[in-house]
Amino acid sequence: MRKVLFLAAACIVLAACEKSADNAAEGKDVTFAMSGWETEVEPLTRSSLVADGQALTDVWVLDYVGGELKQQLHQVSTDADFAEPTLTLAYGEHTIYFVASRGVDPVLNTTAHSLTFGKVRDTFWKAYNCTVTGSSVSNIAVTLDRVVTRMRVNITDVVDANATTLLLKQSKWYLGLDYLNGEPTAESTDYVSSVTIPDSYKGQTGLQASIFGFSAATNWSTDVIIECRKADNGVIGSASVDDVPFTRNRTSVLSGKLFSHGGNVAVAIETDWLDAFEMAW
Repeated sequence: MRKVLFLAAACIVLAACEKSADNAAEGKDVTFAMSGWETEVEPLTRSSLVADGQALTDVWVLDYVGGELKQQLHQVSTDADFAEPTLTLAYGEHTIYFVASRGVDPVLNTTAHSLTFGKVRDTFWKAYNCTVTGSSVSNIAVTLDRVVTRMRVNITDVVDANATTLLLKQSKWYLGLDYLNGEPTAESTDYVSSVTIPDSYKGQTGLQASIFGFSAATNWSTDVIIECRKADNGVIGSASVDDVPFTRNRTSVLSGKLFSHGGNVAVAIETDWLDAFEMAW
């Protein structure tokens, strides 16, 4: 079942008597009261944004008029008014860009209109067009779309007792988002993600690891190398898969043996998001 994050933005117009005549001529205060829910799940509490059971940590709102950035707002989950931002919007046409994410170490660059992360995690985006007038009082529902893909690796054999680190290497991966059009940016070549293997998995089966990256809505591919290393950095298991396909809102699952070779690579598509694509090595 595909899970979709919704943001309901209720625009609340302050009474004219609370604004001076000069301010009233310029625009109005608008509060975007955000709430989120997933399909077939009870609505979440206000000021809470959750996707796949994970709370989102950051919200960005960027207000553009005529292609020019007029104001921006960044909220984190610890803010008292998280997911309830208030903007003063001038009368006229606006395009407001929303980004909600739980990515790590975000960097916003309004010159390049990009948002990049040290570690990409689930992220949603939307461009919303609206017209602000003196009589525009309405409730506005804004549905954000997932703009990331996910790679999941399933190790099907017993994890070596000396295993300490799992390395996931992609020949191409995207660490950023162009917030004007939702397309991926900040391409990284030979990207490496490191996962520490818990002691509880050593000598056991069932080891999994997942990473997120930004993606276009069309299919693209990258080569993947999976390595397991021990404490002295020696490689004790490896596999490689060429031309692994990815697309937005889909998990590509790679499954196979890493420590005792002999199996084929299988790639599957997971039904959490879009229909899944799976491979094995």
